[in-house]
Amino acid sequence: MHSHEVADGLLHRNKIKESVWIETMRRNSFKTTATLAFIVFCVGCTEVRDIYYSDDIKITDGVEVPHRTLNGKLLISELLGVSYMEVVGNYLLAFTPKLNNLFHIYDANGKYITEIGIKGNGPNDFVNCKPTGQSCVNKGVCNIWINDVSSAELKRIDLNESIRMGRCIIDKRLPVIPMSANSFYMNDSVAMQEVLTENNYKWVSSSNGRILTEDPCYKIKMSSPYSCYSNISRIDECENLIVSAMHYINQINFYNYKTGKRFSACVGSITASQNILDKETGLSKWVYYADLQVTDKNIYALYLNQNYKDAYEKKKKVELHVFGKDGTLHEILSFDQYIIGISVDMSHGILYGLSYDDCIYAYDIRNI
Repeated sequence: MHSHEVADGLLHRNKIKESVWIETMRRNSFKTTATLAFIVFCVGCTEVRDIYYSDDIKITDGVEVPHRTLNGKLLISELLGVSYMEVVGNYLLAFTPKLNNLFHIYDANGKYITEIGIKGNGPNDFVNCKPTGQSCVNKGVCNIWINDVSSAELKRIDLNESIRMGRCIIDKRLPVIPMSANSFYMNDSVAMQEVLTENNYKWVSSSNGRILTEDPCYKIKMSSPYSCYSNISRIDECENLIVSAMHYINQINFYNYKTGKRFSACVGSITASQNILDKETGLSKWVYYADLQVTDKNIYALYLNQNYKDAYEKKKKVELHVFGKDGTLHEILSFDQYIIGISVDMSHGILYGLSYDDCIYAYDIRNI
């Protein structure tokens, strides 16, 4: 999803190959880039190196934690091409990058309200975008931040005004470093973003697009970091914590951007570097984490744990790993559906699950 070869679309789920960069974090996989990078990658991966992020890693292989299955209620079934979901106050947004309107808005019970947002270069338009996972409700006003990668901006949508006007209203913008996969609003001038380099990623703090600090993400440099280190990240501003769920490596990474402390968590076995790509096809061998949500209390990581060629298409039992902020695994949940995307509404005790066939289910998580 980064830099040199980028794919537009529902990266994990639809497996549509296109030339747009941002939407590659989801439904397909990163086939085009992975194939091109395969030859270069193999040259530098002859030995096993499995400490990617930090020597401080919690491995829970064999650790006993509670397991249970969640049974959902079908909420929404009329949408096609849903890529992400986000909860903002009492609203559920379904991000649909292939439809004319990018955001379909529902209430917490799945009742349709309206749809907003178009692709374009207008003051309230988007080019190639995805939600950052950051939203807020202040005195009844609901806002959500969108990372518009091609325009190198974070854009904040005023949902209340957008619903009232029947069109998208962007009330704040913040410049970011171009082509940043994961970008987060810190204050009115500062953003934190994950930026692809030639052989790594780096966390960059910037002020109105000007770099303030840089910190390489990974201990091992890769000839094709995109093919190995793709992830979905979310921020916990109260804890100064950025959490990243890796797509092709079996681990969750934690980064305190104030202190610089890093640590990781792994459920099962750590992925050896030579096992990330298939030597014959040049594609990723395995898909591990598909989505991530960070709440005040827990971290919810959707664990596909599926062969690359089957991921997002062939139904199987998937897991939801529930971590604490210290990386401790608290519980493993399973779904009654083949869920490939999640969003959590703590105020109503609901986890929304997006199935591979674009249906949205509601799961009761009040006891988690």
